[in-house]
Amino acid sequence: MLAGGFEIWFRNEFDLPLAFVWIVGPLLWYGGFMVVCSVFIRTIFFGASQSESTQTKTAPTQVAGRAAKASAVAVILLLTALVPSQAFAADAAVNYKAKCAMCHGPKGDGKTLMGTKLNIPAFQAKTIQNQSDKELATAISKGKGKMPAFSGKLTDVEATALAGFVRQMHGQ
Repeated sequence: MLAGGFEIWFRNEFDLPLAFVWIVGPLLWYGGFMVVCSVFIRTIFFGASQSESTQTKTAPTQVAGRAAKASAVAVILLLTALVPSQAFAADAAVNYKAKCAMCHGPKGDGKTLMGTKLNIPAFQAKTIQNQSDKELATAISKGKGKMPAFSGKLTDVEATALAGFVRQMHGQ
């Protein structure tokens, strides 16, 4: 489930519809994450592979130690379950594909119907590459020329990540 969710949500090599990707991918990803968490918690609470008939009596201190470890692991797993939603939201490649590629093209060359109509320069053009990362992030957030502003749709962190992604697309 975890791998399937990753493939659908991040790679989408099958060119699935975006609505399907953003609904099914996270469901599979988080479903797989919960399966992994439940296996860890079960292992900690109930032992690895001991059956009830072969289980020996454990001392109260061992039971208390196991419960404390299980509680700590459960808290850590629950906290890490919250982190991916923020980490994945800032994924520049996903944001680029969803918000930028329709005009700038999948390779950043501006060779799309909208890119040709608006005369969008390619990312490797000097006018783009000579800008600082801050200037690129500002252009993404506030818009520039005919490019719309994405400040309501992207956070500052996501805009900065996209600026780095634009630079990375052409190895600079």
